[in-house]
Amino acid sequence: AVKAAAVAAVAAAAAQLLQQQPPAAGAGAGESSSAPGDDAAPPPSQPTSGSTNVNGGIALLPATQLLAALLESPAASDAINAISGGGGGGNGDEMDAEQQHNKAARAVAKAIPALASTLARRPGQPEQIEALRCLMMTLSTLPARRPRGDLSAELARLARKTAKEQSQQSSKKASSSKKKPTKEKSGGGWLADLRGGLASVLRAKAPREMRHAALDLCSAAADLMGPHWLCSDDMGAWAGAAGAGAKGAGAGAGAGASAAGSSKVSNASSATSVSFFRLVLELTRIEVGVLLHDMSRDDVECRGKARGMLPVPLVVYERLVTALAADSSAAEEAEQEEIERAKGDGGGGSGGGGGGGG
Repeated sequence: AVKAAAVAAVAAAAAQLLQQQPPAAGAGAGESSSAPGDDAAPPPSQPTSGSTNVNGGIALLPATQLLAALLESPAASDAINAISGGGGGGNGDEMDAEQQHNKAARAVAKAIPALASTLARRPGQPEQIEALRCLMMTLSTLPARRPRGDLSAELARLARKTAKEQSQQSSKKASSSKKKPTKEKSGGGWLADLRGGLASVLRAKAPREMRHAALDLCSAAADLMGPHWLCSDDMGAWAGAAGAGAKGAGAGAGAGASAAGSSKVSNASSATSVSFFRLVLELTRIEVGVLLHDMSRDDVECRGKARGMLPVPLVVYERLVTALAADSSAAEEAEQEEIERAKGDGGGGSGGGGGGGG
């Protein structure tokens, strides 16, 4: 018990360190490697950004590696995913439940926005791989997380807090523009970073294990925030990185670069042109086809591996269908409201005209 508590405390400390990383990554190493803007060449400190931070922050790569290793250890996992009954049930407003919450589970849940930012800001870097591992072990129920454990309760608490912040932001925007508040389905902030980071993994020539981890996180995020998360195209920090890459490539082409520079511009711009829903759907379709083919082969080991991996794209398929149905229903409701509004305006105009004739 003492060993488990010590490992859980170290995991909480690593998660708290990661919470301090996003500001430094946005203004320093994370932004210098993705959005240089005015500089055509990347800064020389980019290759060593994982081991040091120009702003004096934490070493990002060792912190994510430490958290991933602790989440994989049974001692820390049991302590984080314990079922203590505090901090998760009900609406989470009770004082006793707030005092009895699992500190390690809450620290890990609070580190998820930092992990999502790392996933989006470090495409193709070792930090992205480690952040993907950590997110896989926290958001997904497939590897280790218990559906009724303390970490699940803290994730639900994080989802409620995020939804509340998004609702407040949409209300402020509606009040400033004097429009009717609309339901936000983009999911900005760390949800957009998560979407952008997963999109960068799915678009890259990543190993099958990484693609399946990204697909599984897509379904986990849809379970956490609702199916509308899959229908948004807000890519967060990764969209800024892709736009900066296109801007830099365009500057190089304008300075006399060959057609390779213009091709870089088109590739970078097309990176955000395809919708996220379509990207996930296409990758899921391909993975299902490949796995079904592997299950028909004579190799027993290949069939067993394909059978074990097949549930991931099938679950994503189900979430995609749910998201499509919800989006279609919302569009129909909006169209019906528009028709009702037009009928009301037309009736008022004809009534006024009749009164003038009398």
